[in-house]
Formats: sequence, structure tokens, C-alpha cells
Amino acid sequence: MYELDVENEQGKAADAKAAVVANAASEHRGWRWWFLRTGSAIAIPILLLVVVEICLRVFNVGYPTDLTQPCTIHGQPAACYNLFFPAPFFPPGMIKTPEAYAIPADKPAGTFRIFVLGESAAMGDPDPAYAFSRYLEMMLRQQFPQMNVFNPMPEASKSIRTVQGGTGETADI
Repeated sequence: MYELDVENEQGKAADAKAAVVANAASEHRGWRWWFLRTGSAIAIPILLLVVVEICLRVFNVGYPTDLTQPCTIHGQPAACYNLFFPAPFFPPGMIKTPEAYAIPADKPAGTFRIFVLGESAAMGDPDPAYAFSRYLEMMLRQQFPQMNVFNPMPEASKSIRTVQGGTGETADI
């Protein structure tokens, strides 16, 4: 009987010790414990997305979204309209593209380039023949034949995105 009481007392002591250890562990779960868990819950997915993005760029997966693409017109380097530029703005099948254009890479001396930005109004929606840039080009060409007017804007895109993405060319005006 004495042995049973000793074993019972030892069991109670072990339970009490386990309770003390559990209580101590819960006390250590303060702001540092939550900060580490919350920080890792945020940082690990972001880090994973960054790694995936870098891999996609390194292996050239996807399509380019710059406004223009390097091309060759009559054996001369130029910047041509990129058909994939408006893809982030529209669902498939609804992309409206402006008239194809090419901006010569070499600008002849004494010429001036004017880039018109402004989406559908500047593009002349619904008919590009009535675009502001066309009128401007015709008026300037009469007095200043060395002026080149370009309207690189597709409909319903963001002008600021185009300016940030750039055409790779320099505008005089």
C-alpha cells in the first residue's frame, strides 16, 4: 500500500511539473512569438512570389508589355507597335489596337519629333483618320516639313503607363 501511495505522489508531482512547464511555455508566447509567426506568414509568400517572378523573367516566360518593340523597316532599325501592349488592360478578344506604326531609330538631323498622348480621343476613335495627331501633322507639315508627329497611344490604356514604359525614343515636344 505504501508503494501505491509513493507512485501516486510521484504521478502527481510529474503532473504538477508538466503544468509548470506548460505554463512557462505559454508565458514565453508574448509579442516576440507572435511577431515571428506573423512576420513569417507574410514574408514567406512574398519571398516565394519574388523568386517565381525572377525565374519567369530569367527564362523569358510571357510576353513583352513595352509600348514598342525593336524592328527593322526597309533595312533600317525602328521601334514598332507592340501588339501585346494593351493586354494588361483588356480581357482576351477585346483588345483594340491602333494603326500600326514604326518610329525610325535614327532621327535625321534638323527634324523634330512630337509624341501625342491621350488615349482614344487623341487616337481619333472610332476613325483614326480624324485623330488630333493627324490634323496636327498636316498643319505642321505645310510650314515645317521636318516635323514628325507620332500617336503611340492605344485606346482605353493609361497614358501614364505609356510614359513610364516609354517608346525608347526621345521626343522633342
